[in-house]
Amino acid sequence: MKAILAGTSGAVGKQILYEWLSQESTGLIQALVRTPLPLIKDRKLKQLLVNWDQPETWPEFEVADCAFCALGTTIKKAKSKEAFRKVDFDYAFTFAEKAKKAGVKTFVLVSAVGANSKSSIFYSKVKGQLELAIEAMGFETLIIAQPGLLITPRKERRVGEQIAQWLSPLLDLFMVGPLSRYHSVSASLLSKSLVKWALSSQEPHGVIRLHFKDFKKFKAGKNLWMKKGHI
Repeated sequence: MKAILAGTSGAVGKQILYEWLSQESTGLIQALVRTPLPLIKDRKLKQLLVNWDQPETWPEFEVADCAFCALGTTIKKAKSKEAFRKVDFDYAFTFAEKAKKAGVKTFVLVSAVGANSKSSIFYSKVKGQLELAIEAMGFETLIIAQPGLLITPRKERRVGEQIAQWLSPLLDLFMVGPLSRYHSVSASLLSKSLVKWALSSQEPHGVIRLHFKDFKKFKAGKNLWMKKGHI
């Protein structure tokens, strides 16, 4: 199976890349990057240098079976709502369009818990709008991951997120039943799970949304698609 990846500079995208390269059953992965990835030498990796603001200049994608979109930023880091939307919607939407043209049948989107196109929260609204836009593209299988708080080291200082990570072991005790989708998840667990879900999606499954309990399935050795309804 061959793949395309966008978002390699982020915690989840980087882990997806490492996980894909570590699997014996995987083939070529084309990783979109602004600058070449240092210290990663692997015959299965092809780096595609792109200017995100000039998609017409992107190299042509080779035919692939699946694609992972782990693009994302924060309003604080982007410095404005417009800049945030450019990354989280425009870049991701363009990537999905080009992946579709490259023959991708399974598209994996890293979204967020609470994503809703009608939300009054700008972040959640943009995430929800992107989900709907990519759904309309008609991929045979669209896997939408909606993780809660991501547990991962950050180079940049995010005070609010650091506090949430410190409190997460206590808060997670209350994340049961319908609230389990808000359970924190490590970038490593999420990434490994998404690679497994993609590799196991040999048949069309339509649109599915994954939450914390779904990310844990592969560790338990369960049949990932068993009893997983289309949402």
